Amino acid sequence: MLSTLRNTRTFALVVLVVVAVACLLRLPSRTEAEPAGATASPELAKLQQEQIATLHEALNMANQMFAAGTGSIEEANRFNHMLIEAQLKAATSLKERMGILRDGLAAAKSQEDLATQKAKLGLATALAPVEAKAYRLGFEVKLAEENVK
Repeated sequence: MLSTLRNTRTFALVVLVVVAVACLLRLPSRTEAEPAGATASPELAKLQQEQIATLHEALNMANQMFAAGTGSIEEANRFNHMLIEAQLKAATSLKERMGILRDGLAAAKSQEDLATQKAKLGLATALAPVEAKAYRLGFEVKLAEENVK
C-alpha cells in the first residue's frame, strides 16, 4: 500500500513539473502581448509596480523557506514565474525583456544548484533538481526565442 502511495505521489509530482514547464514556456512573447514601447497609463504602471514589488517579497520568502527546508521548490518556482510574467508585461522594450529573462535564468540556475545540493543531502526528493533543471531550461528557451526575433 505504501509503494502505491509513493508511486501516486511521484506521478503527481511529475505531472506538476510538466504543467509548470508548459506554463513557463507559454509566457507571452512581445509579439503576443502589447508591442514594444507601448506606454501604460500612470495608474496601470503604478499597479504593475506594486504587483512586482509584492511578488518580489513573496519570492524572497519562498526562497528563504525552501533553503531552510520549510518550503518547496514548487512554491519558489511558482512565485518566480509570476514575477517574471508581471515584469515582462510591464517591460517597454526588447532590451528590458532580455534583462528580465537573464535575471530569471540566473535565479533559476541558483535554485537548480540549491535543489541539487538538497537532494544529495536527502533533504529534497530526487525530482527537485530535475524540476529545477526543466525550469531553468524554460528560461533558456525563452531567451533563445527572443534572440531569434
